[in-house]
Amino acid sequence: MELPEAMVMEGLLRLPLKCLCRYMCVSKTWCSIISGINKLHIVHNLSIVISNFGCSTWSSLFQSRLGLTIPPPPPPPFIKQQLGGGEYDSAEIGFTQVINGLLCFYTPAPAGDLTLCNYYTFETRKLPLPRFYRWTHKSQFYLGFDPLTGSYKLLSLGCLRDHDVLIYREILTLGGVNDEEDITVGTWIKMCPVGFLPGIDVLSTPSVCINQFLYWLVECKDNTRKILAFNLTAHHLYDIPLPKHLTGFDQLTDLSTARIVNFNGCLAVGCLENARADAVTLNFWEWNSRRCWIQYSITLPEEIVSCNRESWCSVGNLPTGEILLTNPKANDDSDFTPIYSCDHYTREFQRVVVGKFPPCMVAAGEKSSLQISCVLKLY
Repeated sequence: MELPEAMVMEGLLRLPLKCLCRYMCVSKTWCSIISGINKLHIVHNLSIVISNFGCSTWSSLFQSRLGLTIPPPPPPPFIKQQLGGGEYDSAEIGFTQVINGLLCFYTPAPAGDLTLCNYYTFETRKLPLPRFYRWTHKSQFYLGFDPLTGSYKLLSLGCLRDHDVLIYREILTLGGVNDEEDITVGTWIKMCPVGFLPGIDVLSTPSVCINQFLYWLVECKDNTRKILAFNLTAHHLYDIPLPKHLTGFDQLTDLSTARIVNFNGCLAVGCLENARADAVTLNFWEWNSRRCWIQYSITLPEEIVSCNRESWCSVGNLPTGEILLTNPKANDDSDFTPIYSCDHYTREFQRVVVGKFPPCMVAAGEKSSLQISCVLKLY
């Protein structure tokens, strides 16, 4: 459905704020930034998008853009597409996180492609590949938005296929729309080496974009965990120590349930208390401006942690600051999946149910994340 932008904006301005925010997330990208358009595309269903993983929603897109057929979903983080009859005619399609309705998908070298896609309009734009993108290398892409410069940035990390040491780091800037109503694409910039990266497995970990930073909760070779951060403005990689309660010495927390969460617009780590019959407490540690961890505790609805509690996840944030929580494995017998909206200030929950998550999303495990990212409806 297409409506003139002026008509939609007039309707939006007449609506109370909560009407747009309660279980609805309006895309920050009103118009496609891939090509200039004068109309808004309004999606009338709630989309649950998987980060670094694909699902059947993309079947028609891939068939039309790539001429591929989608087979049953395999283990994450890739969907393998069969291009022909031989062993060497298959490709792995990787996905970045969805940022403001945009994401990138890519296939490996030697005949690799990198494509920017508007999830709502299915417009696509082919992007240049980094210089190190070869069949002898393993690589991963991470999309983020830099609010300070108003541009999207694509980070590429890679290593030799038979090694785990990250030796390739390049970044691509996607700017605004030029005079020809086309998105401005920069060139790949190679970054300086970083000494602490070799002991960290980053390529198998999805990123979380908060403000102008990309974050990863990574496991080091010595079985310790830390947060890896990348500043999209300064192009700087560094690490952040976890809260002392998550260093392995605190018996009150379950480290297997730790997740990076966008909590009230800030970096936070969420972790459940140790498994007990009455353990329904979710602890948040927020990283504040003084570079200190501040702890909050929320009593979760029993429905989220009654079964497969380690699969809890955050699926987004509403513009009012409320966090959305769910557990795709909470009840395997139900045809619906509950999503809870938690108000940061009142600690109160409101419940909404959506259709059962596809099996590929449930099987993805903790290395993939779900995200709500679209317009549900307009009144």
